[in-house]
Amino acid sequence: MCNKPFIIGISGACGSGKTWFARKLQTELVGSVCIFTLDSYSKNEEFVNSLEYRYDNPQAIDYDKAYGDLLKLLQGIPIALPIYDYTTHSTISEMRIASPATIIIEGIYAFHDNRFLDLMNFKVWIEADEHARIKKRIERDVKERGETYEEALFRHFNDSEPAYKKFYIIDREKADCIYLNIGANQEPVLIKLLNKSIERWDI
Repeated sequence: MCNKPFIIGISGACGSGKTWFARKLQTELVGSVCIFTLDSYSKNEEFVNSLEYRYDNPQAIDYDKAYGDLLKLLQGIPIALPIYDYTTHSTISEMRIASPATIIIEGIYAFHDNRFLDLMNFKVWIEADEHARIKKRIERDVKERGETYEEALFRHFNDSEPAYKKFYIIDREKADCIYLNIGANQEPVLIKLLNKSIERWDI
């Protein structure tokens, strides 16, 4: 039996459905599952706002701290996973995580740092067309993050989309599987395949 967690990486453009897919996995995979969201390791707001494309710039993430916490989990050491609030752009609480069977590393930056890539057993790129991503982005940011329609649209065209084309689209080539997200009501066959992989990993 393997004592190390099975690690799944999930990446894709903003609004592609990464969080939906990660939560779907968390519900349906065998064993305990930790969603390790890299957004939770965003640097302080003043620094991030000084960056080109702000929170969509990979420099916005404290990869060293995130990697340190990930290594602790792999060594069986519990961590306090930051809980990030997107309205205040700050850590508002922590969640104690210990000994998960599966770790899901999720975020637009999940494939950006080779240290994380080297630890992933399977990498999934979530694909969705831009029209669907814009719609989802606006619905989410207005409902959950207190933005206006105009603010959400501005962020998409001035931060997220240009950053995606500059920094992240190349990460698509690093994925083991490209999953076409055509709607949140689907039941991804990929989840069943991942369950099989995790079961074999535990043997």
